[in-house]
Amino acid sequence: QAGGNAAFPDRTDNSGNTVSSGEDIVYGSGNTENGQKPVPSGGMTEEEMLYREAARKYRTTREIAQALNTSQPTVVRRLKKYGLSTRH
Repeated sequence: QAGGNAAFPDRTDNSGNTVSSGEDIVYGSGNTENGQKPVPSGGMTEEEMLYREAARKYRTTREIAQALNTSQPTVVRRLKKYGLSTRH
């Protein structure tokens, strides 16, 4: 079925192959030593870059949570995961 649907439109993977709606895009084998998805060539995931910028811009985890539309405990966990702090 071409075009997918509004919630999950068709898209292409890194090789230019069309991925039907609802299917996950898999980059490479997906197998890494720690079981996590491979990191983009820049060395940081989009999530890490997002939290790094938010930690620089906002003073508290509550402000970050509000800006990212997520919970404050999630922000605390992500900052810890990436070794970040709101301290400037």
